[in-house]
Amino acid sequence: MSASGRTGSRRERTGSTSSSEGGPALGALLRIDYGAAAASSERLVASAVSASGATGAVLGLSGGLDSAVTAAICSRACATTGIIMPDSEVTPRSETEDAQDLAGRLGIAHRTVDIAPIVRELARHVEHDARALGNARARIRMCLLYHHANASRAIVVGTSDRSECLIGYFTKHGDGAADVLPIASLYKTQVRAMAGHLGLPAAIAEKKSAPHLWEGHDAEGELGMAYEEIDAALHCIVDRNMGDAEAAREARVSEEIVARVRAMREASAHKRAPAPGACGP
Repeated sequence: MSASGRTGSRRERTGSTSSSEGGPALGALLRIDYGAAAASSERLVASAVSASGATGAVLGLSGGLDSAVTAAICSRACATTGIIMPDSEVTPRSETEDAQDLAGRLGIAHRTVDIAPIVRELARHVEHDARALGNARARIRMCLLYHHANASRAIVVGTSDRSECLIGYFTKHGDGAADVLPIASLYKTQVRAMAGHLGLPAAIAEKKSAPHLWEGHDAEGELGMAYEEIDAALHCIVDRNMGDAEAAREARVSEEIVARVRAMREASAHKRAPAPGACGP
């Protein structure tokens, strides 16, 4: 996979990789004030809309956890439109239906655009590479979001969480492109808890993370680690600045997990930084 695409291991999970029967240490990570965190994210979106002189926000609705929480936050902050962009040849129909149902529950405007014809046409003109085409799906969705935002004088709201941002598990200039990132301060496990706080359906709050950039694509299968393990390791590595051995003990995961998470973070640094030579703010 290109470094600019989603970054992850193709290793399959074969069982628990935790070094403790108690599982990864997430207690402190999950003990946050979710009401305050939601209010802060709402203010972030409202401020971004106001600062840009926009009429509201546009975001991609996938039917998954992150986009559902982001949509709920946006719906409290400003006029919000959800763009549902399945590739009908890859995306399970149930995901599209969940996204449409969620938009109805939240009372936000939404439209559905099947990107399959666009993907097929692109594939006719480029070399065959399934993974590159998967990342192209994310970039096609980005183009559609910015087209709609441009046409309606709105801003694009990204749905990446802190876990994905820190390990580079997003497509550069795809789902990583946005004008504001309201849940980028929350780890994946915190986003799950936030879904409960916001009263979102349990079927979405508990849903397995699955980008569906190609058939059968799910996040933990590609990464080879559970998000509970990733989050516990990241919290020790990034927030507490620990070395690998200490992080493994405190997070209650193996040193192999800690080393892999650290390596992913370091290898994806370019995805979080401005391009060399970029003009300043």
